[in-house]
Amino acid sequence: DTPKTISASVAAQFQLSTPTGSIKAVTPPTIMGDEGWYDSGTNVAVAYDYSWNQDSSGSRLNAVGYIVNQEPITSISRSGSGIFAVRVSLTEPKTIDITSIIQYSLAIPGSLNIQPSSNSPTSDGYYDSGSAVTLTVPYLWGVAEGNSRQRLSSYILDGETIAVSSSEEGSFTTSEILFTASHNLIFNSMPQYLISFEFTDNSGTVFLDSAELQLSINGAVKEVPASGIWLDNNTQFLISKIIWNGVDVKPIQQASYTVLSPLNEEISCRVYNSKVSISDLFNMPIVGAQVSVTFANQTTVALTTDFVGSIDLGLMPLGTFDAVASYLAQTVSLSGNASTQPITSAKICISPVVIGAVACLSAIIVIAVLLIRRKSKKLTKQSEGKQV
Repeated sequence: DTPKTISASVAAQFQLSTPTGSIKAVTPPTIMGDEGWYDSGTNVAVAYDYSWNQDSSGSRLNAVGYIVNQEPITSISRSGSGIFAVRVSLTEPKTIDITSIIQYSLAIPGSLNIQPSSNSPTSDGYYDSGSAVTLTVPYLWGVAEGNSRQRLSSYILDGETIAVSSSEEGSFTTSEILFTASHNLIFNSMPQYLISFEFTDNSGTVFLDSAELQLSINGAVKEVPASGIWLDNNTQFLISKIIWNGVDVKPIQQASYTVLSPLNEEISCRVYNSKVSISDLFNMPIVGAQVSVTFANQTTVALTTDFVGSIDLGLMPLGTFDAVASYLAQTVSLSGNASTQPITSAKICISPVVIGAVACLSAIIVIAVLLIRRKSKKLTKQSEGKQV
C-alpha cells in the first residue's frame, strides 16, 4: 500500500570437489544438504581413509599424497589403516585429488624372526605394486632346554614348495618376490633333537673320555663330535664305529635307533681290564719279571711284576693281547683275552724259590748219601771185626 524497497544480502560460494579417495568425514556444507558448497573463506577439513577398496585377494589402494587444484603433490606419512586430514580454505573453487598406489599383501603365518630386504611401506605386510623383496630367516631357531630346536626345511610360495639345504649356522634368503599380485609364504620346519653318547668299559664302571663316534645315517657315515649331533625327528641310525685307542670297540650286538626325542645314551664298549700273573713251578709269585705286552692296537708296553707276581694291564681295546715274560734268562710267551678271562697266568720254571728248594733238596740228598756211606763203612768195620 506504499512504495517498498527490497535489498538482498548475497554470499559468494565456492565448490569443493573430492573425486578421488575414500572420505571418512568432511566439514558440513554451509547450507545443509548442499554438499560441496561453502561460503567464501570457509575452512574445510576432509578426513580420508589411508587404505580402501581392500578385497579378499589381498589387494587395495593406499594413499601416498594429495593435490589441491594444480599445486604440487603433498606427500603424507604412509599407513595401512586409520585416517588423515586435508584442510583447505575456500577462497576459490578447489579440487582435492588423492594420489594412491595399488598394494598387495604378503601373508606369512607364524612368529618366525623374518628380516625383509625392505620393509612394508605401510608396516603391515602390504607392498607397493611393482616392488620386490627377499626374506631372510635363520636356519635354526626355537632351541628349548638345549636339546631340541626347529630346522628350516623348505618354504611354500603361493603353493609351490622350494626345498632348503640345511646348515648348522647362518641364515637363508629366499628368491626375489615381485609384487604384481598378493603372495602367501609359509616357512616349513623340522623338529631336531640333540643326540649324545657316553661310553664305558665292558663293566660299565669306567667312562671312556676319548672315544670317537661314527654313525650310519641313511647309509652315510657321519662323524659325531663329543658334544653330540642334532638329528631330524624320525631319523634312523646305527652306530658305525666307536674308536678308542685306534680300535673299533663298538658292541657286537647293537640296536637300531629312531630319533623321537632328545637322547643321551650310555654304551658299554668292548674295552676290558686285565691282569697277568707269573708264578713258578710251586705256584709261588715271581717278583720282578719283565713282561712286554702288545695290545690289539699294536701298542707295546714293558711292565714288571709286583710283589704278588702280577701286573695290571689296565683298560685295553677288545681285551686281546700277546705278551712275553722274561726272568733269569728264561722267556715264556702267553696270549690273553680279557673278555673271557680277566687274569692270564703263566709259569716260569726257575725262580729263587725253586733254586732254593733244589739247593735244599740237593743238600739233603748229599747229607743223606754221606750218612748212608758213613753207616755203611761202620757196618763194614763191625763185620770185619767179628770175622777176625
